[in-house]
Amino acid sequence: MILYIAEAAFGSKYIVPAWRNFLKYLCEKSDELAIEDIQLKILRENDHPIKGSHFLTIGTNGFTRQVKSHCKIISLWDDIHYFDEASLTRRKKFFSFVDILLLTYPEHFTEYIQYNEWVEKIRPFRWFSAFPSNQIASSTWKDRSNDILLSGRISETYPLRQKLRDQLGPDYLRILEHPGYGDAQRADAVLGLDYYKLLAGVKSAIATSAAESNGHRVDYLVAKYFEIPAAGALLVCEKNRFLERAGFIDGVNCVVIDEKRLTEFFKDLQRNIFNYQKIAEAGTQLVETQHSMHRRMQQLVEILCST
Repeated sequence: MILYIAEAAFGSKYIVPAWRNFLKYLCEKSDELAIEDIQLKILRENDHPIKGSHFLTIGTNGFTRQVKSHCKIISLWDDIHYFDEASLTRRKKFFSFVDILLLTYPEHFTEYIQYNEWVEKIRPFRWFSAFPSNQIASSTWKDRSNDILLSGRISETYPLRQKLRDQLGPDYLRILEHPGYGDAQRADAVLGLDYYKLLAGVKSAIATSAAESNGHRVDYLVAKYFEIPAAGALLVCEKNRFLERAGFIDGVNCVVIDEKRLTEFFKDLQRNIFNYQKIAEAGTQLVETQHSMHRRMQQLVEILCST
């Protein structure tokens, strides 16, 4: 079996670093893929793929129409948000070319994207959750600060983040503002390795994901749910119906925020943070065994071999 990846994807500014790193990781592990009888090839602009092969794309890709007659298209989608009817139409058009869609939140797909045609055509979409970077390093528990880190965009899109900032603020939380996008990126943005080092330097960090978008509530496991425990910090998170599917259990390998008593909850967390070390360690073990970049590669292999 041949699996193609477009050369342009490795430098695309439209693909988030975590997914670009995943593509690079696949290339680094090409020998392991070969053991599974999967030959990885880079597709350049004027190349012609071999008929009957597979083509992996992150989101939309200009090659898709070109290779459709030769390849089965597998598309990874982390974010299906759209901002107007024109962008929704473009996405539906792209989806019509895809054979298998891998989503971080598949249950929301038909409702949110209003795309019941996908179901009618019986084209499969599967859960392929986020994962931490393989560049994340950890540190010993005693060397970490007692800070509770809240990071990410704080807006009406994420109501719990707003509530945490407004009700608790810097008395309880270390707040890291969203770095911004493109030309609007903050001068003091903490990104990439610097962000991972920050995670590795605190005992706990918050992940929230319930987002209000286009009139729908989309609650899914964003990358923070995996990055925080991967860095050895305690995952303090918003209640989410996908937690257990990913193996997270309140009080075992994560701590779910009690929204009815926010102040008391975070007071207790501050006072007793040393008592949460075993829960943090269990979260790290879960991510290392079930949600590493290598595990996602294995899942992709399983999908390829089943098609």
